[in-house]
Amino acid sequence: MTRIVGISGSLRRGSYNSALLRAAAASMPGGAALVVGSMAGIPLYDGDDEAANGVPPPVAALKDAIATADGLLLATPEYNNSVPGVFKNAIDWLSRPPADAARVFAGKRVALVGAKVAEALRAYLAGFVAWIEDASGAERKTGPAGP
Repeated sequence: MTRIVGISGSLRRGSYNSALLRAAAASMPGGAALVVGSMAGIPLYDGDDEAANGVPPPVAALKDAIATADGLLLATPEYNNSVPGVFKNAIDWLSRPPADAARVFAGKRVALVGAKVAEALRAYLAGFVAWIEDASGAERKTGPAGP
């Protein structure tokens, strides 16, 4: 069974990007599943807190879900020509500690979708995907919308 973890860049209940992930999960073909992960409960990144207490449980759970998945689907809105702060914060936590990045992201195919993706956001996310690839050996593909 192919297992993909989807993460919405929005916490809003009525988020179009969260709805996009739910629709994708409901449309998966046989032999594949899309599990929608959550950023809920992830605290603001604080290096002092990380040094004192390690990675918080909601972050560890999301990292473990990604690590055991075959791929990662990121669905995010564009806020002020970038990703929402909560999404960037989750990405920051998912990359911590740096030595754990390969365990979480290595060999993952990463896809980016959005209900509306502005060109500036596409460039930002392409940089994030390139970081995943460089940090962990993840597989980067471009499609018709390309980065």
